[in-house]
Amino acid sequence: MTEIAEPTIPPGLLQSYQPVPGVYDEMFGSPGQCREHSRRMLEELTGLGSDELDRRFRQAEKLVRDDGVTFNTFDEAGESSRPWNLDIVPAMLPRGDFQRVDEALVQRATLLEKILDDLFGPQLLIREKIIPAEILLGHPGFHRAYHNLQPANRRRLTIYAADVARSPDGRWWVTGDRVRAPSGLGFILENRIITSRVLPGVFRAARPRRLAPFFMKLRETLREMAPRYRENPRTVVLSRGADSPTYFEDVYLARYLGYTLAEGGDLATRDGRVMLKTLGGLLPVEVILRRVSDDDCDPVELKSGS
Repeated sequence: MTEIAEPTIPPGLLQSYQPVPGVYDEMFGSPGQCREHSRRMLEELTGLGSDELDRRFRQAEKLVRDDGVTFNTFDEAGESSRPWNLDIVPAMLPRGDFQRVDEALVQRATLLEKILDDLFGPQLLIREKIIPAEILLGHPGFHRAYHNLQPANRRRLTIYAADVARSPDGRWWVTGDRVRAPSGLGFILENRIITSRVLPGVFRAARPRRLAPFFMKLRETLREMAPRYRENPRTVVLSRGADSPTYFEDVYLARYLGYTLAEGGDLATRDGRVMLKTLGGLLPVEVILRRVSDDDCDPVELKSGS
C-alpha cells in the first residue's frame, strides 16, 4: 500500500476521512493508507481541490439534466421522474479482483442457463429431487405456457446481470441475479460519457476497461439469433413506453445500437411472424431485444392487459 502524505490532501477533501468500521473500503485500507490501485486517481482528485470538485459535481448534474437522463419512479401519488443520480468519482477495482468476479459471473450465468433449460424442459432436477417441485410450481416466475417451448437458438439467457457487494473482509457476494430484462446498459454508457467530460484527468488515471467490445458482442449475438437475413436483420428494442422506469435507457440503447424502438402496439403478427407497423406497411422483424418483464409479453397466456 502507498501512504498518502497528509500535506497533499486539501483541507475539507479527505483530511478527516475515516473508513467506516466493519465495511470494506475500496480506496483506503486504513486511515491515510491508500490502496495501490486507487493511488493515481486519488492524486488527481486531491490536485483539483474541494472547490473545483464541487464545481465539477455541479457540472455533472447539469449535464444529466441537459441530456434528459431520468429514472421514472411510481408511487401512490402517481407518476414522477427524477434525474439520474451519478457519482462522478469512479469505484476502482484491482485488475485481479475484476478478473475473479468476471470469471465467477460467467460460471454463474452458465449454471443458470442450464438450470432454466432443465426447469422449462425435461425437469430432471425435480425428478431427481434436487429441487422440490413446490418451489418451482409455486414460484411466480414460472409460467406453464413456456414449458417445453424451446428457443430457436437454444439459449434462454441473452443478457445476464448480477448485483454484487463486498463482505467486510473483502470477499465478493452476489446479492441478486437479473435474468428477465436487466437494466443498466444505457446508464453505464451515459455515466462514462459524463465522467470523462467533467473529470478527464481522473478518468485517464482510472484506466477503465472499454465498453465498446461488450456492445459489439451484444450486436453480434443478436444478429446470430436472426432466423434469416443475418447479415442485416431487422431488430427492434421492445419497451413498455414512457411509463417504464428505464424509458430513457430504452431510447438511449436503441439509438446507440442502431435499432428501432417499439412498443407492443407497434407490432403485429401475420402468418406466425412478427411485423413492425410503419407508414409504408408491415415490415418483418427478425429479432426482438425485450425490455419488458415476462408477464407483459403475452396478453393471451399471461397478463391480459399487457
